[in-house]
Amino acid sequence: MTDGAIYIVTISGGTVVERTSNAILDKYAEAGNKSQHWTVEYGDEDDQVAFQNASDGTFLRATSGAAYGKVESSTQKQWWTLQKGGPNGSVW
Repeated sequence: MTDGAIYIVTISGGTVVERTSNAILDKYAEAGNKSQHWTVEYGDEDDQVAFQNASDGTFLRATSGAAYGKVESSTQKQWWTLQKGGPNGSVW
């Protein structure tokens, strides 16, 4: 895994977020797959983060806050607000 990089793991299925050439997918983790590695950049607030992909430097971005809203990657940084989750010290 890239130094300082993380996997973004879905709580419901245990799959990870992967950047592909035209989409953001959830797949099973593959060792050495940089498109599944994300670096966390912290914002001005303790609960603000941005996720940058290790394979191409783009940022994880949501185009909608609605359930099942589109998630993509972009050169435009988007700040996410973390909230404590339930299982295994997770955050939402």
